[in-house]
Amino acid sequence: MTVVVCEDDKNLLQLIELILSELDVRIIKCSDDISLRNIVKNNNVDLLVIDYWLKKVKADDVIQEIQSTLPNLPIILMSAITNLSEVKEKLKVTDYLKKPFDIDIFKTKVTTYLYDTQNSNN
Repeated sequence: MTVVVCEDDKNLLQLIELILSELDVRIIKCSDDISLRNIVKNNNVDLLVIDYWLKKVKADDVIQEIQSTLPNLPIILMSAITNLSEVKEKLKVTDYLKKPFDIDIFKTKVTTYLYDTQNSNN
C-alpha cells in the first residue's frame, strides 16, 4: 500500500510521516504540485493526502488532473480554510481534514480509505 503525502509545511510533513510509519504502508512525500504529478505518474498510489495550498498555489488543478487519470483514487484534502467542506464537494475528493487535525482521526481516515482501496482491488 502506497500513501502519497503532498504538504509544503515541513514540520507537518514530518508529523504525518511519523503517524503513517505506524501503519504498514509505503510513504512518498512531496511539497509541490509538480513533484506530485511525477510521483502519481510513476507510482502505484493507493491514497493521496494533499494540502489545499501548495507553495501559494491552490491544489485544484493537480487534483482534477489526477482524478481524470485515476478516478477511483481516494484523496484526503487538508487545509485550515474555513470553507473546506465546500471545496471538498467542488473538487469531489473523498474526504477532508481541517487543520489542525486530531491524530487519531487522521489515522482512522487513512486506514479506512486504504482498507477500502485494498478490498476494491481484490
